[in-house]
Amino acid sequence: SGHRRPVLPGLAASEVGRLVTQVAAEQPDPEIVAMVQEATGGNPFFVRQLTELLASQGRLHRTAARDRGVPGIPPGIREVVDRRLRQLSDPCAELLSAAAVLGQEFDLELVEPLVDLSRDQQLQLLTEASGARLVDESPGATRRYRFVHALVREVCYERLPVPQRARLHRLAGEAMEERHRDNLEGRLAELAHHFLQSAVVDGTTGKAIDYADRAGRRALALLAYEEAADHFMRALQLLEGSAPTGVARRCEVLLALGAAQMATSDVTAARETYGQAAVLAKGIGARELLAWAALGLGVDPIGFVDDFEVRVLEEALELLSEDDSGLRARVLARLAKALRFSPLVERRRALSEQAVAMARRIGDPSTLAAVLHEQHFAMWGVANPAERLTIATEVIEVAERYGD
Repeated sequence: SGHRRPVLPGLAASEVGRLVTQVAAEQPDPEIVAMVQEATGGNPFFVRQLTELLASQGRLHRTAARDRGVPGIPPGIREVVDRRLRQLSDPCAELLSAAAVLGQEFDLELVEPLVDLSRDQQLQLLTEASGARLVDESPGATRRYRFVHALVREVCYERLPVPQRARLHRLAGEAMEERHRDNLEGRLAELAHHFLQSAVVDGTTGKAIDYADRAGRRALALLAYEEAADHFMRALQLLEGSAPTGVARRCEVLLALGAAQMATSDVTAARETYGQAAVLAKGIGARELLAWAALGLGVDPIGFVDDFEVRVLEEALELLSEDDSGLRARVLARLAKALRFSPLVERRRALSEQAVAMARRIGDPSTLAAVLHEQHFAMWGVANPAERLTIATEVIEVAERYGD
């Protein structure tokens, strides 16, 4: 009778943590342990190899790991995986490399456009790969598979020549567009990834920028600010050196990036980003974009006037139409607030009153609440508590009335 080689389960998270600590002779961050377990599937040999590499690079702590990017594949692991791949038939190894483009898990419906194989042939080859302990079926899903370790997927992916890799990413993106054409929202990050990876070689730059921008805005709406910033920065990399017609788009993405950075309290980076947006907007005469950049600069410095913020706000006011608008009202109010620590009390009052009057005329509650809030701080002083209490009370009433 034949025999089957037993497949041992990977180490649990606590066991991976103890092994990493033992190999590194120091206590790593829990997030690093989680990354090691995910990458190795708890395979003890892989855990040792990856830990040794991270320790040699001084990357067993979260900040160092993030600053240095991905760790790469340890030579010992690459050798083991390469040996297993060499034992496969050529069609099987090619199928795995194509599937690796889709990520750690892959759906046969999305693999099909990437390979010249029938569904039965794919299933037969995946049975071969499963026997070599390189993939297994995803639990609870039909026709969905996963690489047993993230490092296995990385080795399969790196075997692809760059032009072929780009072509497969384009095909994967197009297949995903077709399959999810009625609801792309949940797939924006994946679509952005595929078209970004194919942009330089396969000419999908326009799609890459669009999807990265949309993915970033969706992440912003979901409060995933760091993820949003990553998407926007990728879009900006492709927009570098764009034609004059692309400058406005670059400015729009910079404004979105600034919002993401400000939301993570990275004020220095956000101000630099908004400053870049202001320069671009002024250069092409985009008055509304300049105004939004000016509004983004405000961080309410304590005890001094930010001359750069004031200058950009004044430049925005000069370009904006003098007709009533929510944007002009906001810029007027923000300029008053930016002058809070200046001796120009009458100018602050005049700007604030002008902003509030304009907001009342246009009848937009969001704008009214915003400019009243700015007025409350612009007119801050120990001599006018009753005035400021009246303003603050109205802000609350407006916000409650409109459910903000």
